[in-house]
Amino acid sequence: MKRDEFYKRLRDEMSGMPSHTIDNTISYYEEIISDAVEDGRLEEDVIASFGSVESIVNNLLKDVSIAKLVKEKVKPKRRLETWEIILIIVTSPLWIGFVIGFLGLCFGLIGGFWGTIVALWAVDLAFMIGGVVSFFGSFATFAFGSVPLATFYLGVGLLGIGLSIILGFAFYKLTELIIKLGVKIVTRIKKHFVGREKQA
Repeated sequence: MKRDEFYKRLRDEMSGMPSHTIDNTISYYEEIISDAVEDGRLEEDVIASFGSVESIVNNLLKDVSIAKLVKEKVKPKRRLETWEIILIIVTSPLWIGFVIGFLGLCFGLIGGFWGTIVALWAVDLAFMIGGVVSFFGSFATFAFGSVPLATFYLGVGLLGIGLSIILGFAFYKLTELIIKLGVKIVTRIKKHFVGREKQA
């Protein structure tokens, strides 16, 4: 695609983002394309090397905070009339409640994700600590002459350490999945604010 079409599609896909972000992004790609064309490359090849416009915008969405997107969304495009200001004030108990509820939902999701991750690793750490204590405790028990109990502690210790190692690998993968899910949810919310409901 030609650069004018690329810029137009980029602007269309970024509608709803802060205007300075749009302008900076367009300037960034203008500079890259201009430099590459001066070096003898075809602009179509340079633009194709960027990937799809959707993937560019999805990457940009990850860097833009939800607060900036909301601010851009609610920023009036024109001066408000007196009756509109009065309507906003009169209905403020209703929409302020919705805003607080939405923020509470967002913080609850974030807390839930991080709480799950912390709980997983706490379980793993508990198995490791319990295993190590039982392992070394078996030697102390053996020294006091209780061989069956020492053998039991040794087995429990090795089992705890082994479970900790196995669960560590599983919890690492689960942590990655939880973080990816969180990023997808946040990106989806951001897409809603820029008026784009297409899947990433």
